[in-house]
Amino acid sequence: MKFQHFFHKHKLSPLKLVRNPEVQCLGCMDIVVGSTYCCLVCFEFVMYKSCAYLPTQIQRDIFHPHPLTINLVDLFVCNACRRLTQSIIGYRCMCCELKLDFKCVVAILNDGNEIVKCDEETHQGTTILHFCHPHQLTRCIYSSPTSQLEKLLWETKKLFCVACNLELSENGLLIYAYVYLPCRIFIHE
Repeated sequence: MKFQHFFHKHKLSPLKLVRNPEVQCLGCMDIVVGSTYCCLVCFEFVMYKSCAYLPTQIQRDIFHPHPLTINLVDLFVCNACRRLTQSIIGYRCMCCELKLDFKCVVAILNDGNEIVKCDEETHQGTTILHFCHPHQLTRCIYSSPTSQLEKLLWETKKLFCVACNLELSENGLLIYAYVYLPCRIFIHE
């Protein structure tokens, strides 16, 4: 049975795919294997069935008191896992500044206790005021993109530290950084 996803103009067809490192789900960004929905017209849209059926708005009072709505193509720090995220699909609160990446929303919907956790070290000193910038900088985790889809998303958003002028991270290394996204300020920890 074909399915019309709000994010794509063509109807999607159910398809079982074998593992191919070149094909990624547009929701969770994982390499696709198994039951998916694919566009057989333009071949540009592949998504796991479980990801395709996520609602455009969710409400989980146990996790957050306000509704979360779908947010398309955005660069943000996920408030749950603290990762600097460039995502095609994420969620944001309708009433406050809360933003969650796709994987954290899936974890909340599956079981609110299974949300991606970051260690205590990640939350220490969550914001700082640095002499190089007048706004509060938020601490986050960043790793350079590893998959083809992530590289395509990040291609135009090379991130450089304002202190040393080096790229934030290369070769998929995980680093801590401080950011203020409205001004595009990034600084290595």
